[in-house]
Amino acid sequence: MSISTYAELQTAVGNWLNRADLTARIPEFIELFEARVKRDLRVRQMEKRATAETVSGTDYIGLPADYLEARSLHLNTDPKRQLQFMPPSEYRSRWMGSETGKPKVFAIVGDEIRLAPTPDSAYETEMDYYAFSVLSDSNTTNWLLTDYPDMYLAGALVEAWSYARNEAKAGEWRMRLDRAWAELEISDQDARYVGPLVMRAI
Repeated sequence: MSISTYAELQTAVGNWLNRADLTARIPEFIELFEARVKRDLRVRQMEKRATAETVSGTDYIGLPADYLEARSLHLNTDPKRQLQFMPPSEYRSRWMGSETGKPKVFAIVGDEIRLAPTPDSAYETEMDYYAFSVLSDSNTTNWLLTDYPDMYLAGALVEAWSYARNEAKAGEWRMRLDRAWAELEISDQDARYVGPLVMRAI
């Protein structure tokens, strides 16, 4: 059968489990696998961009709602200005004064981006970041299910057999998941290069 929607994935997990007593838990098994994806997977299909406008005199702007991890942040000025990332501890030790101007650095604090110096005007910021859209009854598919349904199936079955305390079956599906995960990461690396790599003398 096809595994292209959330409902079809639940059916497939149930078919491979063949355990009627675990049917009600299948959405949880899928959700637990997705939690691991959000923590550990970083591939180009997860990359997004978002813009936000600063407010003069305010050094905080909100993170995108689906934010997982930042890749870069810049100002859409002319020319564009790349902002340097700082850990919050370093930010606090270097930028706790009242200086204002065009931002140079940023830190991630809770669900917000903190800029320094404090913006002296409205600037458009653009963030490149990682995100992942989980499955639900209203969001019935995503890129991972479309391109790697075997990975979703294996991930959910690892969680299912771990819950059922069947380590042999959990281990079998964990090996399938690890193989699919590695293949995805290799595919991601390959896709980031265009054409043959040529060594150049400097």
